[in-house]
Amino acid sequence: MSQFSESPFADRPPPKPGAAGEHVTSEILEPIVSPTLHPKPGMAYWESVNYVFRNPNWMSNVAWGILASLIPMAGTLIMMGYQFRVMDGLIRSQGETYPDFKWDDLEDYLMRGLWAIIVYMVFAAVVGPVVFGVFYCGLFGVFIVLASGGEQGPNPAATAAAIALGIFAFLVLFAVSFLLSLIIAPLMLRAGLGKDLGRAFNFPWVKDFAGKMWGEMLLAGLFALALVIPLWLVGALTCGIGLLPAAVIFQLAQSHLWSQWYLLFLQRGGEPIYLARQKQNVVTAQMYSSPPSDPPQRF
Repeated sequence: MSQFSESPFADRPPPKPGAAGEHVTSEILEPIVSPTLHPKPGMAYWESVNYVFRNPNWMSNVAWGILASLIPMAGTLIMMGYQFRVMDGLIRSQGETYPDFKWDDLEDYLMRGLWAIIVYMVFAAVVGPVVFGVFYCGLFGVFIVLASGGEQGPNPAATAAAIALGIFAFLVLFAVSFLLSLIIAPLMLRAGLGKDLGRAFNFPWVKDFAGKMWGEMLLAGLFALALVIPLWLVGALTCGIGLLPAAVIFQLAQSHLWSQWYLLFLQRGGEPIYLARQKQNVVTAQMYSSPPSDPPQRF
């Protein structure tokens, strides 16, 4: 029996055997884990950037990523799907290697990206008004305070109040966004790694993931925010040309950070995500109640 089968967060019970002569369709579920899970002391943030360049084909991977991202409409799905393929490879190798970008795997990229973006859009449609409401309430309050001076213009006290209100609104927006990311990131992990929309919305699993990983998710978010600044500067110094490879490198760095979350989650006793590899038709043995029509001759 699998070591994960007793978890209360298991995705699906084992299929029931069929009766004689019945065609049974079963799904092969494979846990996305490393064959040997070595304990890790914690997150390795700079490793999420360094690992990109250790692949001997990193330049071609970045180049193909740039080309794929430029495809209208489908580019976002392809790159998001490749990110989850990279996460799968990193998880199984515990961060040692990641798969190269291959156009032969385009269908897999599209499906992974499609399920992840659908989950994101469903969640954003529900909570998006909350985020925008917080932002615009803070912005409206700043304008009201600044306009309180009338034709004389804002006085120093009003200016200070407007600055304080703006900072407070930003902090509230950051806190709300982080709390929402504790839900959306695990949901997207389940959709993109498991390639199944139905199993993505497992909220007990999401709650368990967020409870075990919220500290690392917060620090990784701050690290990603700090990483954007030098990448943006590289793009600006190259008249915008450098923004394209910088964006792909950032996406690969994000894949590594998310794969580290998942490995630490498993290390802390979390339930793995299951990947449906294939569907298999099982035909049980036919039981005959009478002898065959042409019994063998006896000599």
